[in-house]
Amino acid sequence: NATYIIWNLQNQINVAIDSIIRQTISSEVKKSRFFTLIADETMDCATQSQFSMCLRYVDMDDLHIRERFLCFSELSSTCAENISENILNILKDNDLDGNLLRGQAYDGCSAMSREFNGVQAKFKNAYPKALYVHCLSHQLNLCLTHASTVHQIRNAIGVITEVGNFFSKSPKRSNQLALSIKENTDDDVLVRKLKTLCVTRWVESHVAVLRFIELFPALLHAMNYFSINDDSKTSSKASTLLTSLSSSEFLISIAILSKTSALILPLSEALQSVDLDLHFAVENVEEVKEQLEAMCTDGSFAVIHANACSMAILAGSEIKLPRILPRQLHRGNVPSENSLEYYNRNIFLPYIDYLIMQFKSRFADGRNTALKLQCLIPKYSSMSSFPDIMEAAQFYADDLHESSCEVLEAEFNRWTSKWTKLPISQRPTSAIESLRSCNRLFFPNIFVFLHIFATIPVTSASSERSFSTQRRLKTYLRSTMKTSRLSGLTHMTMNRDITITHQQDGVDKIVDELAKSKRKLNFCL
Repeated sequence: NATYIIWNLQNQINVAIDSIIRQTISSEVKKSRFFTLIADETMDCATQSQFSMCLRYVDMDDLHIRERFLCFSELSSTCAENISENILNILKDNDLDGNLLRGQAYDGCSAMSREFNGVQAKFKNAYPKALYVHCLSHQLNLCLTHASTVHQIRNAIGVITEVGNFFSKSPKRSNQLALSIKENTDDDVLVRKLKTLCVTRWVESHVAVLRFIELFPALLHAMNYFSINDDSKTSSKASTLLTSLSSSEFLISIAILSKTSALILPLSEALQSVDLDLHFAVENVEEVKEQLEAMCTDGSFAVIHANACSMAILAGSEIKLPRILPRQLHRGNVPSENSLEYYNRNIFLPYIDYLIMQFKSRFADGRNTALKLQCLIPKYSSMSSFPDIMEAAQFYADDLHESSCEVLEAEFNRWTSKWTKLPISQRPTSAIESLRSCNRLFFPNIFVFLHIFATIPVTSASSERSFSTQRRLKTYLRSTMKTSRLSGLTHMTMNRDITITHQQDGVDKIVDELAKSKRKLNFCL
């Protein structure tokens, strides 16, 4: 009767695999020494609060940055005290020393980010070197969200959402759109449907705007078809959307969104990369901000206006001035002589100004943190001096091999001298590249600085990825799945490289783990 195929044994195997993978991650973290914490919370299909915890560290075997999913845990309350206690228990269960915690990355919710009573504040009080980094991807998304307070931009985003829902909720409409795309676009255009705007997947929001512009002729063709050849409800909805697609404010707004989305899309993708360090992320943010500032004066809006005029011709309309009243309360009434000047002053410049203001205010903390150690990156070390790292040297004095100022200064001078002999193109530009080029014997303190700098998190994207995995594993058909089983399945999905690398050894460990408990048929090999 001992077949070992019942559900209970499956759970035991799952728990055994989960335990082995956790032990492997814990041993890698201990070997690396320093680590940072990445965490986030979401609600699953069973309306349970799932707290995801990931670790970021440098793999000392190949000097690559790792962001590993560690576990899911259920939260009975989302207050800061309960979350902090939950994190401490997870660290204790996995035999991880909180004194080696060098960073923490969360989103900007008040329970996590409050200055005095938030989770980050409680951990900084207990472990002063655990620097808090507000997830840069969340910050970028908040920049775009707040900049959309320009009502024309906000309304345009609403129209894009409505058009996407109009086609996605009906197979008949989707098929007609695919047919219209085939008839009205070039053969090299491979896309055959719209991408809907997504609240959490920020990259897809930029892609959705760009795809909307690409498929605009086909959208007009499909809308015209449904406004004439369908039932009254669908026809009236299509006519309303078609009117919105032909309006001057919408065409100008969507052309502006297309321009900014094309600029911000690479940044949004880069900020979710595991190998990205804080300095390189902030540098990319600064470059985008500078390009946004340049757009205000380099005549970019003339190109945007021309693109909007081209779309207006396709829609059978034209870009024209709205009616101007002497006293206007609900719309911009800036004096202008033509549509180019009017929409530049009323939509484009306010939207870009909002974006620049949000970039300056929200990314200031990340820049201040990065400046402490960025002078050790060879690309910038020639422009730095020893006093630039004094603050960091005092802060991380307990982590260094030798905290004497004379020793540190001599090591810093040797490090900068080494790279000034090489052209700038051959110098490492990121913390992890610099770490790989750093001889640990000759530059032990520089190695520690770079190690910590590479470990500091940039975003909480790894936790967001675990939520995507969780939604695929725990569906409404398996809504009673326990957290222990969910964590094990998530480990096997997200950390599959661990199970593959240690495949034979892992099978033996799983059998040994199962053999610890008493069974009808012993596991003897």
